[in-house]
Amino acid sequence: MKRITFILLAVLLISSGITSLSGCIIATYLLLGAFSGGIVSEFIMPHIAKRFVKAKYEPLPTVNEQDKNEICERITIKTGQKIDIIDVKNIVFFAANGDYVSIYTEKGVWLKEMTMKDLEKILPSENFVRVHRSFIVNVNCIKAIDKYKKGQYIISLSNKETIKMSDTGYAILKNKLSL
Repeated sequence: MKRITFILLAVLLISSGITSLSGCIIATYLLLGAFSGGIVSEFIMPHIAKRFVKAKYEPLPTVNEQDKNEICERITIKTGQKIDIIDVKNIVFFAANGDYVSIYTEKGVWLKEMTMKDLEKILPSENFVRVHRSFIVNVNCIKAIDKYKKGQYIISLSNKETIKMSDTGYAILKNKLSL
């Protein structure tokens, strides 16, 4: 029964037209688990070898200079079957959440798979400032800035949230607001 399961899984992978290296390796392990030589080496391995030749390494796309100049006006977020579209001007702040970013607006919070670094590149720099390694804030939504302790500040925002700001973030924000 185990042998038949391995064979069926491998045939399914191969017949689906796998061209990725990892897919071919998985199919090979499945077949080698089902047999030790015999039909694998005579009939199936040549087919897998052809797939390896077709498989091409494609590096992930990088952000070029043209993309850096593209500033987004809206952010789309897919939640299950629903797609939410948020105008960037309505965003109060962004908070880092691992490889995700929490997007805070007056109406709620959304989670998007994106890094803060990538987000910084596409946001309009005249409205958004990274005030902390974990926060990017919309300067139009800042209500107050209070000193918290040495090297840290607290920003009060229009959605009644408060976030931390570092000394470096304070210097950048101070420059942006011409204080």
